Amino acid sequence: MRHIIIYICASLNISRPVRDDTDIMTAKLHIVAASIMGLATALSATSLSAASLDSAQRVEATNQQEGIVTQQRIDVSAENALDFRADIVRLEQEIAELTIYRDHLQTLTEDQALELTNIDQQLVEVKETRRGIVPLMYNMLAELKDHINADRPIQRSQRLARVERLEQMMGQSDIAEGEKFRRLLEAWQIEMDYGIKLGAYRDNVTIDGVEREAELVNLGRAVLVARSADKANYWSWNDSAKDWQAIDSADIPDIELAFALSQKATTPAILNLPVSLSANVETPNSTIEGAQ
Repeated sequence: MRHIIIYICASLNISRPVRDDTDIMTAKLHIVAASIMGLATALSATSLSAASLDSAQRVEATNQQEGIVTQQRIDVSAENALDFRADIVRLEQEIAELTIYRDHLQTLTEDQALELTNIDQQLVEVKETRRGIVPLMYNMLAELKDHINADRPIQRSQRLARVERLEQMMGQSDIAEGEKFRRLLEAWQIEMDYGIKLGAYRDNVTIDGVEREAELVNLGRAVLVARSADKANYWSWNDSAKDWQAIDSADIPDIELAFALSQKATTPAILNLPVSLSANVETPNSTIEGAQ
């Protein structure tokens, strides 16, 4: 036992030799103290190791959390990048479409500018035409009136009334020049129709200086005859004398047939009617096929 204590003392660097029991107790105490110190050291080391492990675990947990946050940021950035790319593609498409639309509008603008130039030129021409057409219309109206007065008295009162309305129309500002011209052309067309149609009407005629109510029938301008309201007297217009002259009784049946034809009361037939003579024409009668 002594040798063991001496060995332990040597191990613990106790220089004084062990001599008695007191020394042995002291040595035992030193051994216990050394053991306690070793145990404390071991416990301290273990505690330090546990603390280091906890710290490492906390660092790892922190790193993992930061990694998760970083990954989330990466995912958000990736999604944003995809959205930005989609927006870029969409904007590029819109730019392409807007470029096409801009070019289209440019073409339309150029065409409209050309059209405006043409319209301006047409307006100038219209103004020039208008300055020329107004005198033309007044000449047409004056010639129409002269023509009616010189023509056979076929519905003369009606024709002169039409001329009077046209004269009033020319001074009306609410009627366009084009409409005035159209009505003048229409009046001339009516005058042309008098030369080709068979017509019957009532009018007053002056016979031997006396105005009488009569029924008249005309076949164009070739024939113009009248009969009294009581059908007792018949006359034919003599264009050379500018007067009415009595008709031979032999022509009355044909004249009656002409009235019937004008009223569509019979079928077309061959008529022998007196022709309204013009100057230097000596044709007392003409055979004419009845017309409607």
